[in-house]
Amino acid sequence: MERTLWTNGVWGKRLVWLATTMAKVDLHIHTMGVQAMEHARIHGDVGRMVQLVQALGQTTRRKGFLVWVEAYSPIRMKADGTEGRLQKRDVKGYVEFDVDTADKRPFWTLEAADERTAKPLSVEAFIGMLNGYGTKIGKAEKGELPNYELQGDTAILKQAVNAALLAAQTIKAAQPIAPAPVLLIPAASQPVIVSDTLEQVIRDDNEEPVELERTGTNG
Repeated sequence: MERTLWTNGVWGKRLVWLATTMAKVDLHIHTMGVQAMEHARIHGDVGRMVQLVQALGQTTRRKGFLVWVEAYSPIRMKADGTEGRLQKRDVKGYVEFDVDTADKRPFWTLEAADERTAKPLSVEAFIGMLNGYGTKIGKAEKGELPNYELQGDTAILKQAVNAALLAAQTIKAAQPIAPAPVLLIPAASQPVIVSDTLEQVIRDDNEEPVELERTGTNG
């Protein structure tokens, strides 16, 4: 099968579109996830969360998102997103709803849910790692993590985690708001105004429109 190689202009424009779109997708998933979690907390209904996970399709984000859901709520779902339920309060390892914390810690900041090729090295990521470590200490203390062995005084371990968290959160609060990242595109292409529609951003003045490949079951 022969393929026409894209020019630098087409490649650059698609790259800008993809980076911008994926950043928006992450934010939308997080915002909708918080809404679905709050809905389940108030109404005891996980239907919205099931719908959201199913809407993610086969994206690798789904696995990380489910880790986030289970970390901050008693919602438990099948890996394929077809079914969901709420844990009973009397089961071992029951997790209370913590929507406020979930809202502050998007799914991609959790160490267990980190599916990005370039893992973030930031204060937020460090705080997420410390919280994960603290959770593991608590579960290991209850005997829920047989693969982990607590060494030393558990109280001192907890104090160390809390001290590190306090220091990290203090540093984060003192940080100035970071400017938006600048996307680098090939020098041969011209700057473009990013559009929500990919078809609108892949044309050069002297190039023919590129027909996008489409997938789906609707013909």
